[in-house]
Amino acid sequence: MAEKKQFGNKRRGGDRRLDKNDWTPATKLGRLVKAGKIETLDEIFKFAIPIKEPEIIDHFYKGKEDAKLMEEVL
Repeated sequence: MAEKKQFGNKRRGGDRRLDKNDWTPATKLGRLVKAGKIETLDEIFKFAIPIKEPEIIDHFYKGKEDAKLMEEVL
């Protein structure tokens, strides 16, 4: 019986990173946050900078188990 040929990458989806703490920023905002030049989310919101990396939010909420992110539908 011939084996069926598969196309594409089987490992799509899911978190491909080995370690959540090993974050390489892809945007300028990410680099500023990781370097510690931006210390709060308020500084980001003050200038209406779009957040394109989820790790930026994770950076501010790490170690805060009581903090919950909620979504509100308008």
